[in-house]
Amino acid sequence: MARSLKKVIDDVNLWELAFKRLTMLPPSQIEDIDNVLINALTFIWERMNNKTRHCIKLCTWYPKGEKIDRVSLIQHWIQDCLVDTYDEGTNIIQNLVDTFLLNIVELNSVQLRREICDVLVNPLILQMHPLYLMLGGARLIKPPEEEEWDAKVIHLMDNKLSDLPESPKSPSLIALYLQNNLDLMAIPSCFFKHMPLLQILDLSHTSIKSLPESISSLVNLRELLLKGCELLIRLPSHVGELKNLEKLDLDETQIIDLPAEIGHLSKLKILRVSFYGYMNCSKTRLRQDTIIPPGTISRLSELTELSIDVDPDDERWNATVKAIIEEACKLKTLRQLNLYLPNIELLWKRSTGSTSLLHYPLPCFRFTVGYHKPQVISRVPAEVQAHFNKGYKCLKFVKGKDIPAEMRMVLSHSTAFFLEGHATARSLSDFGIENTRQLKFCLLTECNEVQTIIDCAEFPEQQNALGNLQDLCIYYMKNLVSIWRGPVHKHCLASLKFLALHKCPKLSIIFSPDLVANLANLAELIVEHCPQLTSLVSLIGHASSNSATQPNCFLPSLKRISLLYLPNLVRISSGLRIAPELEKVGFYNCPKLKSLSPMEMSSENLKVIKGESRWWEALEWKNSEWGNRLDYLHGIFSPLIKERDVKAQLAEDGIMHQAST
Repeated sequence: MARSLKKVIDDVNLWELAFKRLTMLPPSQIEDIDNVLINALTFIWERMNNKTRHCIKLCTWYPKGEKIDRVSLIQHWIQDCLVDTYDEGTNIIQNLVDTFLLNIVELNSVQLRREICDVLVNPLILQMHPLYLMLGGARLIKPPEEEEWDAKVIHLMDNKLSDLPESPKSPSLIALYLQNNLDLMAIPSCFFKHMPLLQILDLSHTSIKSLPESISSLVNLRELLLKGCELLIRLPSHVGELKNLEKLDLDETQIIDLPAEIGHLSKLKILRVSFYGYMNCSKTRLRQDTIIPPGTISRLSELTELSIDVDPDDERWNATVKAIIEEACKLKTLRQLNLYLPNIELLWKRSTGSTSLLHYPLPCFRFTVGYHKPQVISRVPAEVQAHFNKGYKCLKFVKGKDIPAEMRMVLSHSTAFFLEGHATARSLSDFGIENTRQLKFCLLTECNEVQTIIDCAEFPEQQNALGNLQDLCIYYMKNLVSIWRGPVHKHCLASLKFLALHKCPKLSIIFSPDLVANLANLAELIVEHCPQLTSLVSLIGHASSNSATQPNCFLPSLKRISLLYLPNLVRISSGLRIAPELEKVGFYNCPKLKSLSPMEMSSENLKVIKGESRWWEALEWKNSEWGNRLDYLHGIFSPLIKERDVKAQLAEDGIMHQAST
C-alpha cells in the first residue's frame, strides 16, 4: 500500500485513511491469506480506474505465478480494445508495478503473484462493472448509477431517459451513445467535465435545447452528432475549443446560425447543418445578419463534406450563398457538397479567379434547386426521399417553369434526379435524354403537364434512353398516360430493377411487348391508384419490328409484384408468359381481376400470395390449365386483414419494400 501512495507526499489525510482501512476492514473470508494483504489490495482497487481494472483482470487469465511477456500482454490489451497504443499499455504496466500488483521478473517480463491473483479474482474482479455498458433499447427511464459510468463505451440509445447524472466520473470513456432518447431535454452543466478521452458523442434525435459549457472539456472529441435535435436552435461559441473535432452533424435541427468559432475547428472533415429556426425565432436572438460568418468555411482546410440545408424563406441565405459557394470551391480536400440553391444561375456564376460549381470536380454532390419548402404531409414518403439522397450525385429540381441550360449540364453529371412540380415539362425527354445517361435513380412527382416519361416519337434519335437507370419512382402525375411513347431500342431501360407507379389517374399503358422485352433485370413492380389501367402489358396497336428476337418468357428477374387499388384491371400480362422467378405477389382492391393465368403464375419459386379473402374465393379457375398446381396456390395464399394497413402487411411479408410505400 505504501508503494501505491509513494507519489502522494502532501496528502496526510489520504495516508491516515489508508492506515484506518488496513485495520478497520472486516476480517477476510479467504483462507491462508493475510487480512492486511486483502485490505491493502481493496484500498488500491477502489482507487483504480475501470480500464486499469480490466487490464489487470486479463492478467489473471494467465497461469498463476508464471512470467508474462510485456509485449504480448500489451498486444492482448490492444486486441481487446483495452488500450489504443503500445505506449499507453507501457504506462499501465508501470502503474501496476508501482502499486505492487505486478512484479518485474526479467527485463521484458512481469509476474502476478499467486496470493494477489486469488484476492483479485475473488471478490474484487467479481464485483467489477463492465468496460462496455451495453444498455441500448433496454427501456430505461433512469440512467445507470454513477459508478457504472466508469466504462470505455456506453450504449444508452433508444431508451426513455429524461435526465442524466450531474458529473459522472468517466476517465476512460471513448464513446457515448445517447441517441433516440426523446424525453431527454437537458444536459447537466458539468456532465462532460470528467470525460477527458471522449471521442464520439451521439445525441441525435433527443429533445435537448442547448449544450452545456462543459462540452469544451471534451478536448479529444472527434464526432459530435446532433442530427434531428429539433429543439436545438443555437450552438455555443465554446464549441470552437474542440480542436480535434472531425465530424459535426447538425442536420434536421433548428439552428439559427453558426458561431464564428466554427472556423477554429481546423481538423473538421464533415460539417452537416440545417438552418430552419430563423423564421420561428425573435430577431433579437440573432448573433449576426448572416447564417455563416464570412471566411468560416474557407478556414476549414481539411473539410471533405459540406452539407447545408436552409429554409427557403430565410432571406439571409440569398445574401450568403454565393460567398459560401466561392469559399467551398477553394477547398482542395472537398469531395462532397450538398447545397440548397435558390436559383440555377448560382451553378455557374463565379468571381474573378474562382471556379464555378459546374466546373468543380466533385465526386459527390446533392443540389436542390428551387423553392423546396417541406410540406406538412409530403407526397413522397420520407423513406423514398432518403433513398434518393443516398445517390453519389443527386439533383433535385423543384417547381421549375423552364429548363435552363445549366440544369441540363448538371443533370448530365448526375446519378439521381428528383423532379418535383415542374410547370411545363411534357416528358423527361425535354431535359435531353443524352443528359440522363448516368442516371441510376429517377423520382418524379406532381409534374402536371407530363404525359409520358420517355418520348421517342418526338425524339427518335434517343436509342439508348435511360440505359443505366435502375430505379424509377413516379407519384401523383395527374396527366401521365404512358411510360414510353414511340419506338423502343434494344438498350432502353435495360438496367431497370425497380418500378413504382403511385396515383396516376390517367395512366393506361405501362408496358408494350417491345418495352417489356427490354426489362430483363426488373425485380420489383408496384402499381397503385391507377384507375384507367386494364392490364400491365398493352397489345393495342402493337406491331413489333423485332418480334422474332423477343423471348418466350418476359421479365425473367421479376420477384415481387404489388397491384393495389386498380378498379379496372382485368388481366396482368395480356397472354404473355412472364416472371418465371416470381416469389411474392400482393393484390388489393382489384375487383375486375376475376381470374389468374398460368402464364402469369408459372414460377416454381412462388412463396406468398396476399389479397382479400373474398376476392380470392371468388376467382375463377380453369382446372384444365392449372391441374395440381391449384392446391399449391391455395396453400400459399395469405389473407389481408381489413383492420390493418395494407402496405404495412405487404411490407411485413416482403412483398413490398417499406422504402417504396
